[in-house]
Amino acid sequence: LLEVANKCGNTAVMLTAHAKSLDNIIKSYKSGAASFLPKEKLTDIEIFLLDILEAKRQGRDPWWRWAKRLWDFWKNEFGENWESPNKEFFEKLKRL
Repeated sequence: LLEVANKCGNTAVMLTAHAKSLDNIIKSYKSGAASFLPKEKLTDIEIFLLDILEAKRQGRDPWWRWAKRLWDFWKNEFGENWESPNKEFFEKLKRL
């Protein structure tokens, strides 16, 4: 679906219940998803969507606030230093 959305010029957000993995986060980013959100954060979806719309208006990467909003969630999910296997990628996200 992400590929179809991209071909049509639509903004796609990956929502996941069971595919929570570092590889899937990276794959979603590299494949053009505007964000990658776990089901536990769906109650905050309005905030994430507004971040994406603001990024588009400002010409920024739609993931620009992803690290700020979700860093602690992923730390709780995967443990301390969760980003270590892909540190360069996740450091890039923090700098967006």
